[in-house]
Amino acid sequence: MCFKNKSVLLLLFFFGCTPQKIIVNNPELVSRYYFERKIKSYEKKEDLTKDEKRELIKLQIQYAFGFILERSDRIINDDYHSGINLAKKAHPYFRNSIDLSLSNLKEIYPEIENWLVSKKDGINFKKGDVFDLYWLAAGYGGSVKSSRGNPYEMMNINKIEKILYKALELDPDWNYGSIYSAMMSYMISRPDLYGQALQDSIDKYYFLSLDATDSLDASIFVSYAEGVDVKNQNKPDFISRLKLAKTIKTNNNQFQIQNLLAQNRADWLISRKEEYFFE
Repeated sequence: MCFKNKSVLLLLFFFGCTPQKIIVNNPELVSRYYFERKIKSYEKKEDLTKDEKRELIKLQIQYAFGFILERSDRIINDDYHSGINLAKKAHPYFRNSIDLSLSNLKEIYPEIENWLVSKKDGINFKKGDVFDLYWLAAGYGGSVKSSRGNPYEMMNINKIEKILYKALELDPDWNYGSIYSAMMSYMISRPDLYGQALQDSIDKYYFLSLDATDSLDASIFVSYAEGVDVKNQNKPDFISRLKLAKTIKTNNNQFQIQNLLAQNRADWLISRKEEYFFE
């Protein structure tokens, strides 16, 4: 489906949420006129409420991951300099989301930053803190990825682990199993596990994620195909998993937009399959 630029802008301004097909078909326009405008509207406010901070955190992370880093991933092999510059553009969004998440948590837990680097537990978090903990972990994850190997940022992997395990302890089924899928992504990137122990850990959260979402979240299949099937050089499962992701349809608003983005990435990954496999 094709939209003229003017029609796209009208839809963006008059609908409370972005029409989903427009996100995939017109990523640059959506980036500029939806995400960037909404982010700037919050940044202009002197004092944000806790809920406004949460909305801004989500917008920044979704924008940085779904559009800026996505574009960086797609061009970095062909144009390394431009890919790195895009990653650098994404990095401040993640750092700001971390600061906002910490400021929300500090209202109740002023010692949160000490907790993040301590081996002790020390804080009695509540179930209602899971939102801020989850997005804090997502912010750190994006900050690590957008740094493209910066050793200082890599140290935050330990913080991600601590945050996710605490969130899992508090409310494992939160937001349709979002913590399970985050744990799967974390396990895929763990530097200290290998072999069958690593595979078993990844698979544990993969199947928990599928169960929690009734297999309606396409991003789970895409993440597994990209992070596990490529590493294991399992080309048949890579292709079948991505093709399965592309068939998923749901009326659940929780998954619709992220599924379109995941399915778009699945198409791109399939188009590059010969670069990932040696057979």
